[in-house]
Amino acid sequence: MHTLHAIDELAQEQLAFLANYDIQRVIVANQKNDKVKLKAKQDRVCRFCNKAYPEITFENIAHLIPKSWGNTNLKSDFECDTCNNKFSLFETDFGSFLGIYRAFNAINDRKIKFKSNTIVAKEITLSTGKKVTWIINQNQQQRSFSLDLETGQGKATFFKPTYTPLNIYKLLLKIGLSCLPETEAKLYPHLLAGLNGDHDHLLVPFAEKVSIYELNLQVASPRVFVFKKKDARYKNVTHHIQIYFREFIYMFPLPLFIPDLQNGLYKDGTLDINFCPPLLLDPPGEFIQYHRDFIGLSSTNKERQEEELNFGSEPENFTKLGAWDQVTGFKPNHNMKDIQIEGIIMIDGGVSLSEAEMAELQNIFKEIRPNTPPQDKLPPE
Repeated sequence: MHTLHAIDELAQEQLAFLANYDIQRVIVANQKNDKVKLKAKQDRVCRFCNKAYPEITFENIAHLIPKSWGNTNLKSDFECDTCNNKFSLFETDFGSFLGIYRAFNAINDRKIKFKSNTIVAKEITLSTGKKVTWIINQNQQQRSFSLDLETGQGKATFFKPTYTPLNIYKLLLKIGLSCLPETEAKLYPHLLAGLNGDHDHLLVPFAEKVSIYELNLQVASPRVFVFKKKDARYKNVTHHIQIYFREFIYMFPLPLFIPDLQNGLYKDGTLDINFCPPLLLDPPGEFIQYHRDFIGLSSTNKERQEEELNFGSEPENFTKLGAWDQVTGFKPNHNMKDIQIEGIIMIDGGVSLSEAEMAELQNIFKEIRPNTPPQDKLPPE
């Protein structure tokens, strides 16, 4: 049993939601005692395509929440290899949707990096054990970085890799359906068909109803809350899902539940959906901040979005900079007006780098920046 906490100013909104919904399940990744015995492969049936062994295989390790999110222990025995491979494409799109955020939150996968049309970024561990994130303009003929010396504010501008918004919604649905009891998941045939590429048109209206919170704190492990309405006669959807990933919370209703359809829930048009504010497993503290909005995930077309990374310091700090090279050594009092920024290195406050560590980073920098011709157009995917 978990003790739950609310953000003070959202407590009444939370109580109003919980007056109509029970918390059916709380699933938290990486809990020491949360081990579930999986069925033998020959006894498995895929929840998503309804096929059984041996017509389909279960050789891959399937996860309730993506492993790339930091989930190491929540595995399933109801996702066949064919569906698992299909859903991995949704995860790839989600990585593109996150953009450069992935490079700052590699979680348990050090190979994760971000690469755009102009820059490449990655969190690495140096040979000395210090963690740094580097962001480098990979093409010497293009400018990605700019710096205003008067304000001390800089930015890098680039494009995310392309992704299909509806696939992000499908990934969220897949996680939600994976966390339901099997008997209830079966009563969402339209969603299951949508995950397999059928009936996208049924998903599109609901893909606009994803609410997102961004907090100024992070959850240690990804988690899912499943809410179920207390009274079947209540005129709203039966299940709500909350997915917690780092500082983001994705909230959405599960639509088109067979009993809801039978009770005429959708006859009167669009439903007025209420969302449960964040439920925290630890006290939120005095200075918690949040931003909430809706994200539109209904498009079935590939999108390429421009992204901007902002950085900066006090303006006077840029008048005290020196330059170091492993061949020429240190040169103080560099004039930043004469320098084009080609990359930035991010480290924790108070951490310094030795000459050997700087040399290691400089070698990485040289490996990543080939002498390539300028690109006037975005490269093909």
